[in-house]
Parts: sequence; C-alpha cells; structure tokens
Amino acid sequence: MTRKLAFTALVFLVLTSCSKQEAEKYYPIPHKGASWEYSLEAKQGDTVHKAKMSIHIDSEETINGKTYFKTVTAYSGMPGAEPDIEYERWTSEGIYAIDDKHKDMPEYLSTPFPLTVGKTWTTQAPDTQTQNSAVSIETLQLFDRKYENCLKISYKTQEKGTNIEGSVYLSPGIGMVKTVAKGAQLILEFTLDKYKP
Repeated sequence: MTRKLAFTALVFLVLTSCSKQEAEKYYPIPHKGASWEYSLEAKQGDTVHKAKMSIHIDSEETINGKTYFKTVTAYSGMPGAEPDIEYERWTSEGIYAIDDKHKDMPEYLSTPFPLTVGKTWTTQAPDTQTQNSAVSIETLQLFDRKYENCLKISYKTQEKGTNIEGSVYLSPGIGMVKTVAKGAQLILEFTLDKYKP
C-alpha cells in the first residue's frame, strides 16, 4: 500500500456533512488520545494479504501560528510500511490540512463546509488531486454488525499517473467505518474493528 492510499483514507476520516453541528455527528471534534483500529485486506489477482491499520490523534501542534491536531496512521503486518502523519484543523469554512513532509508549504482545504448529499469538490494536496462526491446516506451492513445513517463519499485520486477510486462510509459519532480503494491491479478494504473516543 502506498503512502498516498493511506493519506486518502486519513483525509476521508474527517469528512463531514451539512454544518459543524452535523459534522460532529459524523466525526466528533478531534482530541488527543482518540483512536481507530482497522482490519486491512489487500487483493491483487488471486492473492489476498491481511494487515492492521491504526489511526490515533497524537497531540496538538502549532504551525505558523495555527493549532492543528497531529494524526498518526500506522500499520502492522505490512513490512516496510512507514507511519503517515497529517496535521488538521477545523474552521467554519471546513477542515484544513498539512502533510508532514510538506510542513513548509501552506495548508490546503481538505473538506469544505457545509457538505451535503449531492455536493462535489476537489481536494488539492501537494502530491495528489482528489475529486469527491457526497453520494448518499446509507445503512452499512458488515458481517457481524451494521451502521445506520452512514454518509457515503465517492472519490477519485490522481498521483503521478496513478489513479485510485473508491468509497468511504462515515458513521454518526464514530467517523470512518469502511473504505474501499481500487487501483489498476489492487483493491484495498479498511473495516473498523475498534473505536476509542
């Protein structure tokens, strides 16, 4: 899995809808210590590889006079996969982000407010461009549980000639509960195992 696939998942972790009040419904305002643990399944042809991914809010950090939540994404069962670090902050206009390896560059708007079903927008990060669409409110049925009233986001990401597309499901009060990402020869699925507020 590339760093940018993980970044895509992380960006959509904080996707929200309608207004800040509605945003809190789909993703509680970040705070230090919150964490999410996921099962990750990568399919390439007939080969299936399973691993784990964890996302946690490590701390708050001031960059250029503004306060951001430092979010760390780490992996187990994926040799060579390095942790991803992002910095995010909430405003009335939406969620702004800075990539760890581009801390010297200006922040970019990753998620605009208000975000309603039917809205489309583009996220222009230093290394990627993502076309996003808020598709619907759905019930997500998994093997052993279901999440009702999920916000479904579809997206297409371009990075240096590589195209990735997929869908993200956000559950009220939790955030990202499932993501499916499809590349030319690879399908990735992230499914929430545990959420610690």
